[in-house]
Amino acid sequence: MAKIIRSLCTFYHNFFLVGFILSFCCGYAYQFYGCNYKTLPFLFWFKVITMAIIWYAVTTNKRKEFFYYQNLGISKTLLWMVTLGIDFILFVSMLILAFKMQ
Repeated sequence: MAKIIRSLCTFYHNFFLVGFILSFCCGYAYQFYGCNYKTLPFLFWFKVITMAIIWYAVTTNKRKEFFYYQNLGISKTLLWMVTLGIDFILFVSMLILAFKMQ
C-alpha cells in the first residue's frame, strides 16, 4: 500500500505546481471579485477546462511513463482519478479559504 501511495505522489508531483498555482489564482479571483453566485460557475468551469488541458499535456508528454505505473499494478484510471481528485479538493479548499478570509 505504501508503494502505491508513493507512486501516486510521484505521478502527481509532475503537475502539482501548475495545479496549485491555478487553484490559488482561482481562490484569489473568488475573493477579489466577490463571493457571489456569478463568480463561482466561471471559476468552476475554468478549473475543469484547465484540468482537462493538464490531463492532455501529461498524457501526451509522459506516454511511456505510464508503463512504469502499469508494471506496479496501478492503472491509468486510478492514477488520474486520485490525482485529479486531490487537485479538485485543493481547488475547493482554496475557495473555502478565500470565502473565510472575506
